[in-house]
Amino acid sequence: MDRIDRLGWTAGLSFSSHGARIGLRTNEPALLERLLDALPPESTPLTSPVVDDLYSLMVAPNEPDSRIRRYNLLYAGAAQLARTLDLETIFPVLREHLHVAVAVRSPRRVFVRAGVIAWPALPKRAVVIVSDDAAHRSSVVSALVDAGATYYSNKYAVFDRRGRVHAYVTPLADNSRTNGTGPRRALRVGLIALVGARPDRQEEATLPSLELTPAQAALALLGHTVVSRLRPAFALRILRDAVAGAVALDFRGQDCATTATQVVDQLRQSQGGGHETARARRQPARRDNRR
Repeated sequence: MDRIDRLGWTAGLSFSSHGARIGLRTNEPALLERLLDALPPESTPLTSPVVDDLYSLMVAPNEPDSRIRRYNLLYAGAAQLARTLDLETIFPVLREHLHVAVAVRSPRRVFVRAGVIAWPALPKRAVVIVSDDAAHRSSVVSALVDAGATYYSNKYAVFDRRGRVHAYVTPLADNSRTNGTGPRRALRVGLIALVGARPDRQEEATLPSLELTPAQAALALLGHTVVSRLRPAFALRILRDAVAGAVALDFRGQDCATTATQVVDQLRQSQGGGHETARARRQPARRDNRR
């Protein structure tokens, strides 16, 4: 690390996002605006130089007519993340690593790889979309936004110590409309939807959803949690609070369009109290012995 520190850095910045403190430095001051564009959501400047992680971008002084080509280098601490002649390819790498750094370093919040939307008719509850397939998850989130949902996230569901989910707004692929540009308040979770492929079911449009217990829902979220191996007890404690009072349904095995339609139907049922009625109907009948 001492060798990297001596490379001659001339510009830098530090920021905080969800409690994680991260620094960036470069030998090219003109790139500061590009570095700002790479920052994660909810980033605010830090006045202190003390950070949890430090990223360093060394830009090669290549002249257009020079026969010698030097590499642009990106470091996380002392570890080299990228070595390339094409500077433009470094920024997506940096952006993705910053997302992960925030998710790992956040001291009071748990980051789950999931999409999040809010349904207008249920303004105090969020829907968390969980999938092993990021493309499938993105398609379902996009379909729900097209159906009128407010976009919260397509990358992470961010849970605080009270189990509420916060927005983590990143660009939603193939959908420039995010239904709302103002602040998005933290919400309790109303519905957890598992989507994507299911090993024991072929993808069809007619498969019914399966209801999960709160324990199953918490474990499903834990399986997609960034710090599940680093801080499992901390994560599980927050996730237990997150699933309390929420409905959890397994839609896996359905195509994206069918999943989105069924999620909307479920939200409309919840709006009218339909889910509680359906849950009551599924309870086994008991003989009345009071005579």
